[in-house]
Amino acid sequence: MTVPTTPFGFGSTTTGPNDTLLFSLTALAAASLLFAFFVIRPRSKGGRNGPPVVTTSPVCGLPVVGTIVEFGKSPVKMVQRCYEDYGPVFTVPVG
Repeated sequence: MTVPTTPFGFGSTTTGPNDTLLFSLTALAAASLLFAFFVIRPRSKGGRNGPPVVTTSPVCGLPVVGTIVEFGKSPVKMVQRCYEDYGPVFTVPVG
């Protein structure tokens, strides 16, 4: 009597060599997403207790690029504008 065999992943009770790799890649992707969400993501409004974040610029309409271009053209004018708009403490994202 012959017992039919099934390939790994199709009703088999044993784990194949690809299961470990798949689990590792899934765990790495999940860890990368969590890292990006909690560490890398910029603060949009500075939080409740944080300083306000400068997100707009009259020089260029792009959110982060505009502040970089404005700062490159005239850093003193940008700081003066932000001081007038946001007060003495503010955050400028630079990339």
